[in-house]
Amino acid sequence: MIPHIKRSATSLEKCLPAIQIWNQISNRSGVGTFSQSGSTEKFPRIRTCSTNDSELAEKGPQEPLKVIPGIKYCAIAASIGLFLNIVFAITAFIIGYSNPDRDGFVTVSLYEGSCSVSKTWSTGLHLAINVLGTAIMSSSSYCAQFLAAPTRNDVDRAHIQGSWLDIGIPSLRNISALGTKKKLLCGVLFLTTIPIHAIYNSVVTIAQSSDAYKIYIAPADYNGQRSLELGENSSSCYQSQMGQSLAAFNADMANSSVDILTKEQCADTFSVSYLSGNKALVILSSNLTWDQEDTMVSGGSGNDAGNYASSASALPFGWMCPGDDFACTESRVQDRLANWQVNGAYWSGTVWSMTAPYIDGQTKDFGLTTRPTCPFSNTDDPLCADLKTMSGFLWSYTPVTHREIHDFTHDPDNWQNSTWAKDVTFHSADPYCDRIKDTSNLFTKQFNVDGCLRVRIEENCQLLFSPLFSSVVIICTIVKVACIIYVACYDRTPRLLTVGDAIASFLSHPDPITRERCFSCIVTGGLLLNVGLSDNRLVSAGKTSLSEIWRLGINTVDVSTIIFRIDTTLLGNTLIANLPQIAISLSYYFYNAVLTTMLMAAEYDRYGVGSVPHTTGSEKPRVSPKKGLRVSGPLQGAQRSTYWLSLPYRYSGPLLLSYAVLHWLVSQSIFYVRVMMFDADQNRVSNFDVNACAWSPLALILSIAMGSLMVVVLLILALRRFRSCIPLAGSCSAALSAACQRPENDGDAASQKVVWGEIVPLESAKDPHPMGKVDFPHCSFTSHDVIQPSFDRFYV
Repeated sequence: MIPHIKRSATSLEKCLPAIQIWNQISNRSGVGTFSQSGSTEKFPRIRTCSTNDSELAEKGPQEPLKVIPGIKYCAIAASIGLFLNIVFAITAFIIGYSNPDRDGFVTVSLYEGSCSVSKTWSTGLHLAINVLGTAIMSSSSYCAQFLAAPTRNDVDRAHIQGSWLDIGIPSLRNISALGTKKKLLCGVLFLTTIPIHAIYNSVVTIAQSSDAYKIYIAPADYNGQRSLELGENSSSCYQSQMGQSLAAFNADMANSSVDILTKEQCADTFSVSYLSGNKALVILSSNLTWDQEDTMVSGGSGNDAGNYASSASALPFGWMCPGDDFACTESRVQDRLANWQVNGAYWSGTVWSMTAPYIDGQTKDFGLTTRPTCPFSNTDDPLCADLKTMSGFLWSYTPVTHREIHDFTHDPDNWQNSTWAKDVTFHSADPYCDRIKDTSNLFTKQFNVDGCLRVRIEENCQLLFSPLFSSVVIICTIVKVACIIYVACYDRTPRLLTVGDAIASFLSHPDPITRERCFSCIVTGGLLLNVGLSDNRLVSAGKTSLSEIWRLGINTVDVSTIIFRIDTTLLGNTLIANLPQIAISLSYYFYNAVLTTMLMAAEYDRYGVGSVPHTTGSEKPRVSPKKGLRVSGPLQGAQRSTYWLSLPYRYSGPLLLSYAVLHWLVSQSIFYVRVMMFDADQNRVSNFDVNACAWSPLALILSIAMGSLMVVVLLILALRRFRSCIPLAGSCSAALSAACQRPENDGDAASQKVVWGEIVPLESAKDPHPMGKVDFPHCSFTSHDVIQPSFDRFYV
């Protein structure tokens, strides 16, 4: 049974909410209404649509287009992106495999050396990658939108079936109505996008080196050229512990590249995680002088690989906070600067014992393991107090020479019974070698920090290239380019890409389904959401202030920002780091759709007749300047060339640039980290290497700010008022069709300058409001003169 037109209209209510208004008007005028039942006598029946229908044939043959500029430009842009990717890959292959010792297909080193050079190249290449990725993704999106754009026959078929299609915007609705070949092409374009987003930013990565360094303490005026001296025992201990003679150390210092830093510069330079390029650090202290037997003491080591082994380990610069090395942060170091002291340990010392007068006129021997205790219940007894003072002096302060003992014991201010102190005799055991890293810390003292001397070495950072990921990206890009070129060469069917195309088509061949429904409308909306990350380790590390976040910078590796909770492979970390890129690409699809819809509605509104205020405050009708339609096909008459689909260049350019920057910021917000660990002797400690994901608070804040700004811009654009009273059509093909029921004598309106408004009947052209007229007035696009519709009148 051939369906009634009413059946189509009933389904169209989803797209045309003004039908309810039409029904109210119809009840008053007696014309046909849309009902929810199965039939009506008010509308004639029409035949279903097919490509062979004579009704469609009346529209004339649709000749294939000779060229589709947008697709051609997309093919060119994607081909250039592919060419540059191939050139980069070939260059990287040549550089990476130029060294015969390099093998493997997952990663290969392009450069090894300065970390700043590696980071600069990495940043530049990631910017280029995101620009190329944006160009390729935009071309792919344009091609998919072109494939999803309906032809006039598709629109007519949808209208007769009681449905509608989108015009001028990216549309999943249209894809469901495509043929198998077009669906396949759209699917291929979509599927090849996922691997590119997932791994493109990981084609180039940086492997940072982390070098442990030895710490020494020397006189405040030491500059690396004057030789440091040690006593015989200390010199022997130094050689046994450090694996080199003192003479070799002095020669290395004289020939090394050194920088003398103030204590402020020293604190800023060394309170950093995963520090590289430092062999040794000499603390300059006024507590040591050149007339002492030992002019250099040990300060231990910093940035050891073991410091990063677990959260229970001392921090890599914990030596800066004596007694608080497990909670040493940059802010705590800064708080100590005024009276900054660090621990230092003499290379050797004497383990002392003593024989002291005791109770009842007796004497007793005491040592490190047999320290004295108070023999009386009253601990305030002078003997108890003096025993405690002597114990602390011998085995906590740890004197080095007999002279120090003599000076201390003969100072009456130190004792309650100074005679008792002078009667104590002291004995020395064999010299004992110790360093600050030993648990006993027997010979440890605190030294003032007046500055430091840094001994630099070559850095070992690497710029890495992944042949595997690059090959996947190139293969996906080749498939994309092939699809785009195929569409450009073989799919030249005229499509309704823009609202101008649809208006031109409906003006040339009005759609009978939407006749007498000139006030149909539709409303469209959208939303973009950015989500931030948080990590409570920033709080414990004292890095939650804006100054600390700014100090961390972008794409900086820090122990407090590495995501150790995720333990996975290189591929797993790469996928995790690039998951946000897929979310950004999805947001581009929706943002582009919303922005396109708004700008399309704004341009559509400019065709409507508007109003200007009268001098008395009332409004008077006026006719807007007529405009030629913007079409994507060959221009006819007054028609104008289209934008990049429905976006003007002044919007599409900033949009693409904004998303390129947003993609780059997001790629710096969460990223793959590889750190190669070296000990203080520059030996690789690969079992402590770091392979994980890290995140950058500053980059994340900038990403959220950038995304929020884009949303604000969208909201500001949405607040602009329409200037005419033309009903909103959005992208709904049925609503656009309803607005194009031109007068019968205006057959060439599509190629002329047109305007939308109330049609002025020829017989009443001189009288815009004829009295006694029975038929309802009508609004449409037309090249004829129109007047502004009145809210006091009914229209069909």
